[in-house]
Amino acid sequence: MIYRWLKIFIKIFLGIHILAIAFIIGALIFMAMPLPFRSSLWESHTARYRMVGSVSKKVIGLHRDEIVTLLGEPHPSQGNFTAPGRGMYYVLGHPRGYFRFGVKIDILVIFLDENSIAVDCAIRKG
Repeated sequence: MIYRWLKIFIKIFLGIHILAIAFIIGALIFMAMPLPFRSSLWESHTARYRMVGSVSKKVIGLHRDEIVTLLGEPHPSQGNFTAPGRGMYYVLGHPRGYFRFGVKIDILVIFLDENSIAVDCAIRKG
């Protein structure tokens, strides 16, 4: 009798844990999926990392003023990324992952040519 109850308990216990693990894996996969650019999410800083791929493709070839219209005002810091006035900096936040101890924030750097046209993008440590 006790053996039968023990088997039922083990099946329920394992079933709950398998479902929990499946849920966690599904959530991690969903959070890693890239998002198309949406200005409302960009402005709220909630999903900048997930949109950085589509943003990078969208801004190449745009003039500085068009980028400001699309993404908002850049971060004022110049850092050590490029010559002053030749780059735009947007804070993405902490890098992806769960171990963030001592890690600086990541910044989207949009490199501009002499005509203020975006020619390249990169993610750098801030």
